[in-house]
Amino acid sequence: GAEQVSAKQAERENRQFDVQRRLEEDAKLQEQVRERFEGENAQRYTREALEEDEEDGSGARFRDLPDATRDPRMWLMKCKPNQEKMLVIQLMQKFLDSMHTDKPLQIKSAACTDIKGYIYIEAYKELHVREATQGLNNLFYKITQVPVNEMTDVMRVRVDAKKKPLQRNSWVRIRRNDEYKDDLAQVVDLDNDAKRARVRLIPRLRVYVTRGLDDDDTGARTMRPPAKLFIPEEIERFGGECSQSTRNGRKHFNYDGNEFEDGLLLKYYSVRNLRWGDEISPSLAEFERFKAGLGEHAEEELLAAVQSTDLAPKESFAPGDIVKVRENSDLKHIVGVVQSINGSTGAVVIMPTSTDGLFKEKLFKNGLSFQPEQLQKWFKMGDHVKVVGGTRHVGETGLIVRVGRTAVTEGTERRAAAPDQLYIFSDLTQMEIVVPAAHVQECSDVSSGLETLGQYQLHDLVTLDRTGAGVIIKVEHSSFKVLSTTNEELAIDHAQMGRKKSSRGAVTLGADQKKLEANSPVNIIEGAHKGQAGIVKHVFKSFLFVHDVKRKEQSGIMCVRSRQCVLADGSDFKPTVQGYESSGSEMDDGGGGGGRTSFVPQSPSHS
Repeated sequence: GAEQVSAKQAERENRQFDVQRRLEEDAKLQEQVRERFEGENAQRYTREALEEDEEDGSGARFRDLPDATRDPRMWLMKCKPNQEKMLVIQLMQKFLDSMHTDKPLQIKSAACTDIKGYIYIEAYKELHVREATQGLNNLFYKITQVPVNEMTDVMRVRVDAKKKPLQRNSWVRIRRNDEYKDDLAQVVDLDNDAKRARVRLIPRLRVYVTRGLDDDDTGARTMRPPAKLFIPEEIERFGGECSQSTRNGRKHFNYDGNEFEDGLLLKYYSVRNLRWGDEISPSLAEFERFKAGLGEHAEEELLAAVQSTDLAPKESFAPGDIVKVRENSDLKHIVGVVQSINGSTGAVVIMPTSTDGLFKEKLFKNGLSFQPEQLQKWFKMGDHVKVVGGTRHVGETGLIVRVGRTAVTEGTERRAAAPDQLYIFSDLTQMEIVVPAAHVQECSDVSSGLETLGQYQLHDLVTLDRTGAGVIIKVEHSSFKVLSTTNEELAIDHAQMGRKKSSRGAVTLGADQKKLEANSPVNIIEGAHKGQAGIVKHVFKSFLFVHDVKRKEQSGIMCVRSRQCVLADGSDFKPTVQGYESSGSEMDDGGGGGGRTSFVPQSPSHS
């Protein structure tokens, strides 16, 4: 009993001594602070602190804090990326387990930041860090002490205030390193915690690169599939099975474990695998592809998801351009000529031309300054212009026949056209096209439009599927118009184009049983193009693609069957090879279509 009482009394006395010691330390600390920050020492400390701040920055303030020298140090260790949080948890668990042993860990804390591949450990000595991390995987055992003036920066919270939260209908690009990397997608739905998003995007199905190949073909497995809209009939033709349902007025398909809405793929992604914000700017070509994949009411849905500033064409001005002030400015409808552009601020200085009364008073002698978004290019009827932007009609020239204030009728509703739309009579197609004024500049030349895009050129023969082919009749900004063997005009995106074919060596028979090949002159005697003539551009099976330079429609290309053509008389199409001349006697005989050419040697002395 006496031993028990003495033990309790000893414990009580120890607690009293501990409390008394802490009170004495607090009083001593308060006295040190009072001496340092009050009276004459306060002015000296303030002056010294300011001088040290200028030299050493925030580290001086940290060292001069009371008892800062007795605080633990921060140690940096390198680790494998994406293992930072797990290592911190392992250190915490190891610390808790060692608390009830004879040798507890001497570290004070462990943390990781948003910097990949590093963790921070707080301890007095490097030896304590070495003992705590012994036996842990994914660590590189080089230990570096964080400088004192950087210790507070490690725990600083970094907030990206400019980053907008992800919302439904937002446009994103895939960050994840798979076949959809950098592809455009639209957010359809978000989880309750906004950590996962359901997006729709143009699918890249592997069946397009693996069909007809062996399963062990490694080249096909590593090839990135092309981005093509989902067509169930095409998948079934390749041997795939699709199930179909209808939800909210849209067709839904299931194929190979994936869900498709109309022609687009529905897929879940973690938000961290997506990029969004102001840097995501979908092009008009991408909008058109989404529109084709969404079916009916696609245009209204896409326009509702896009802000007007995203769809507005970005105008670029140059000195000499005639511009007009937009309606959202106090000086609206003023027309002027661009005088100069400020390279740093982007401000455009114009000299008004529609304010003669003000010029007499010399009010605008130095011009007016506007921001680019306050101006639009201005044209009038009769101007000859060239299309220099957009995704369609790039490179074409023509004459302006209307400037976009004409009302157009859609169904029973009548609305005014946008004021910056130009109606141009194209020199190339002899048809009217509609182009925003932002994509046009004045010119005097007559252009034939774009002729090349990537590896394809105008009038190239390309494959459409396994059995069909067509000829390129128009090259646009990111797509092509192709004339098929059924005389249909197909709009095909650059990424979906088939491979080029050559007509070299291809021969077929005409209605007169004579051989027809590339560059043969022919007369069309049957069909929709009866009575016309031209040069055979390409031969595909029993079809001829005939080019007539006088024909404006479809770039002068006509598709006919070989039995609808006969080889033309040589007098209508003179050979272009030097040394060949027509034999007049043969043509004078009146032999229909049998004109021959003979080789006449050319002497260097003859011109």
